[in-house]
Amino acid sequence: MDEARLYKSGTIKSSCSAESSELDQDFFPHFHSHQKHSTTLSIRRKLLLLLFIASLALLSIVVISEQLISRYMDRQQSQSHLRTSSHGDAPPVIEIDIYTLERWAQEAKRHKDDKIPLEDIRKSAKQAFMDLSGINLVEDGIFWSGALEARVPHGPSDQQVQDQLQAMRSRQVEEILDADFSHCGREQNRRILFQDGTEACARNREDHVEFVQGEVMAFYLARLLGITNTPPVALSSVNGSAWDGVRQGATNWTQTNTNKIVALIQWIPELTKVVIPPALREALDTKEALDIYKGEKFQDLDEEEMGELVQWSDLIIFDFLTGNYDRVATMQDAASKLKRPGLMKETVRNLAKSTRTGSLWMIDNESAFLAGYGVIHLQKDRKMSLYLEDLLKANCIFRRTTVQRLFALHKSAKPAELLIHLTQQNEPLFQELPTIHENSIFVQHFAERLEQVWQWVQHCQSRLDFIG
Repeated sequence: MDEARLYKSGTIKSSCSAESSELDQDFFPHFHSHQKHSTTLSIRRKLLLLLFIASLALLSIVVISEQLISRYMDRQQSQSHLRTSSHGDAPPVIEIDIYTLERWAQEAKRHKDDKIPLEDIRKSAKQAFMDLSGINLVEDGIFWSGALEARVPHGPSDQQVQDQLQAMRSRQVEEILDADFSHCGREQNRRILFQDGTEACARNREDHVEFVQGEVMAFYLARLLGITNTPPVALSSVNGSAWDGVRQGATNWTQTNTNKIVALIQWIPELTKVVIPPALREALDTKEALDIYKGEKFQDLDEEEMGELVQWSDLIIFDFLTGNYDRVATMQDAASKLKRPGLMKETVRNLAKSTRTGSLWMIDNESAFLAGYGVIHLQKDRKMSLYLEDLLKANCIFRRTTVQRLFALHKSAKPAELLIHLTQQNEPLFQELPTIHENSIFVQHFAERLEQVWQWVQHCQSRLDFIG
């Protein structure tokens, strides 16, 4: 037994091995010397190779560790941006660069929107359900999918808007027509025919210039948020040469308008009325937000109906920020006053759908900001404000780009001043209108309303934490 162990360990060799070893030593002395030298070199090479491999492994460990630490710190920082409430430490201010429409058009292909920090959204099969020939409808729990958005009609690009504004400012007015219910709305407005055959609506509210300011600022807020379905707006002085051919009519129309500046709004042809989508109307009735938990409500919708829901998600944010009560909130008010909930199934004020493209157009935005804030923030019963809040909280699925731009605007130091400055940069006549002071109702409440929308987006995200 002991000999067997020694044999296995190599201490005792077989007789054949011993004899062979003796013959080798007698007849091949030089060979054995060379063999020993080669063995020594081989061992050294192996040691050097092992040392080199160990060094590479150590270097790899260091690099990977640094990457993991960096990713962890980035994730922690992102989460702190998203999770910080108004009671916590404020995150670092992120300034949004003020782009003119021309710069937007030039740089659109080279720059993408910064992504907002939504790192802690859980990935779950429940967060991306499918329909419409198997495409994902929702991504990351709170965003309409890119595949769905690709099927939604879009309004004009920034370059197209720039061209449209320049063209509208340079056209000669040929005729001024009275407004009516189907053309340009209120009786103070006018339908303008240009010499090149195009037309526009002209908004004149006499000495209530806040309606003209609201129309222009609402348009630029929409462009800032990436919302493309508000008609282009350009200011025009009726004392300018563009009105020479209709001088007397222009003077009579604006005789009580002290600054003689009106808003020209591009006419969008081939429009038809629309109603609130049934899924959204049900969310308003039940006060249960439309979200991924309500995925069954999308199962029977066709592509056109899904496209409308996507566009409504922008409209809801837009009307809340601008304080525009003259669209859905007035319907809610009438339904409540008259105790007729069926009124919510009627067509929506100041909203129309293009029969050519399927795009929803948010028209007549004069109630935005100064006029709208005066109603929703100064009313004692706050009913219009509450209606807008109800509409905001009826939806929990958003366009990703809209939320990204909302985040940047929300984190800017002075968002109200930023919007005013953007409007002044792009609209030459805006500075000739009355100054919007720091103590104005718009400046006082715009950042507050941005905060409310952002808090709602965070709330919608936090609901995903309960998904298993």
